[in-house]
Amino acid sequence: MTKYESIAAGLELPTGAFVDGRFVPAANGATFETRNPYTGALIASLPACGAADVDAAVAAGRRAFEAGVWSGLHPAARKAVLGRLADLLLAHREELAVMEAMDAGKPVSDCLEIDIPETANAIR
Repeated sequence: MTKYESIAAGLELPTGAFVDGRFVPAANGATFETRNPYTGALIASLPACGAADVDAAVAAGRRAFEAGVWSGLHPAARKAVLGRLADLLLAHREELAVMEAMDAGKPVSDCLEIDIPETANAIR
């Protein structure tokens, strides 16, 4: 087993929509399968969200905005948080590259050398 196959085998992928700080199923319970386009292997069954889920996510976003935890931060503090996110992306680049390769069906090397660093750069 290669290093990247070992990483893929050990991944614990969330299978919910991230709303209001937690992973949740679709309100209607519907799911869809996502597959690796290169191998056809099942990656995960994910929530097939609908209008009720969008409404819940928008309402959670509005509450978070109005609470001011992020929106009330000084721009320098937000910059520091985003810089930390970029650092974490780079620190976990191999795991993220494997996930992206599985989802997109592209070489891990492309994700590792281009996608992850460019994402971190865009966030900075």
